[in-house]
Amino acid sequence: MKAQSDFDPTGKPNKYYFNVESTGALKPENIILMGIAALKKKLSDLQNQLSMEAQSGEKTVREDSQRRQSEKTVREDSQRRQERRQERRQERRQTEKTDREDRQRRHSSRSEQASRRSESVSRRSEPVRSEQVSSRSEQVSSRPEQVRGQSVPQQR
Repeated sequence: MKAQSDFDPTGKPNKYYFNVESTGALKPENIILMGIAALKKKLSDLQNQLSMEAQSGEKTVREDSQRRQSEKTVREDSQRRQERRQERRQERRQTEKTDREDRQRRHSSRSEQASRRSESVSRRSEPVRSEQVSSRSEQVSSRPEQVRGQSVPQQR
C-alpha cells in the first residue's frame, strides 16, 4: 500500500492522506469522523454568520442610503433657509436705501422751502436805517436806572 499519492501540481485534489496518532482510547477512524463533524459545524457557523452579515449589510446599505437622503434633505433645507435670509437682508437694505433717499429728498425740499421763505422775508422787510438804530441806543443809554426790568436807585 502507498502512503502518499502521486503529486500533480496542476491537478484537482481528490484524495487526502492523514497520519493519525492516538493513545489507543479511540479508533483512528472515529477521530477522523469526529474531526470532520467539528469542521462541518464550524463551517456551518461561519456560513450563518456571513449570511447574517450580508442581510445586515443589505440593511446597512438601505440605512446608509436613507441616511444620505436625509442628510441631503437637511443640506437642501439649510441652503434654502440661508437663501431666504439673504433675500430678506437684501430687501431690508433696499428698504433702508429707499427710506434714506426719501429722508434726503424731504430734507432738501425743507431746506429749499426755508431758503425761499427767508428770501421772501428779506424782500418784504425794509432795510433798517442807521438813524433808527442810533435813536434806540440813545434811549437805552438814557435810562441807566433800569437793568433787566428792575429799577435801580440813582446815586446822588
